[in-house]
Amino acid sequence: GAESYGAKRIAYYYKTKRGQIAEVVTQQGEGYIHSEVVKKNEHNEIFGLHNKYTTCNLEHPHFYISAGKIKAIPNDKIMSGPFNLVIADIPTPLGFLFGLFPSPKNQRSSGVIMPTFGESRARGFYLSNGGYYLALNDYIGTRITGDIYSLGGYKVTVDNTYIKRYSYRGNLNISYDYFKNDEADVIDPNRSTNSLAGLPPTQRTAFINWSHSPVQKPGRGRSIPQPARGASSCGRERGVLR
Repeated sequence: GAESYGAKRIAYYYKTKRGQIAEVVTQQGEGYIHSEVVKKNEHNEIFGLHNKYTTCNLEHPHFYISAGKIKAIPNDKIMSGPFNLVIADIPTPLGFLFGLFPSPKNQRSSGVIMPTFGESRARGFYLSNGGYYLALNDYIGTRITGDIYSLGGYKVTVDNTYIKRYSYRGNLNISYDYFKNDEADVIDPNRSTNSLAGLPPTQRTAFINWSHSPVQKPGRGRSIPQPARGASSCGRERGVLR
């Protein structure tokens, strides 16, 4: 179908509809799973051994979650045992006893959100937009994410969306950002003073944004006001333009 696999060796049994794949790379949702050995059952579920789960599409990813065992249910979720985050082939202490990563095709699902890795002139290396998505029900969802920076500072965001079919929809976003800019960073021999020119001082910022809008029922359009009797529509348009 729409799924693609890259593997070194595949053994598939037609009668049992089970298979074993060696050195496989498969895409699940927005992420990629690199596994040394994968076993697939008749329900299309895959069980991986010695895995790397990442959103980086490179053959050798820059960052990934390292997990000994992974179970992936296509178009649903990915579950793992104990895992930790690896950046540039360097293991970090960031991890947990188990993992649950959503990979739905057409519906929402609760689970861990993979962070992205990068570098900023003002804040150094960072992990961004990592956290957890909580699908409370079919109408309300909460996304809790955070950023962390090597030069200090962090950001926490809580994003809530809600919808009532044919009535209204809205979003409530709350964020807290701590930007750190110490003088000690200026005398760092690896960083020039010019590179920090124009940066704001250390500051803390909080934002609350709320948007709410009605949703029209199907087949109900907005009415267009008609010109008054005896007045031409062209005359009304000219009046608006002036």
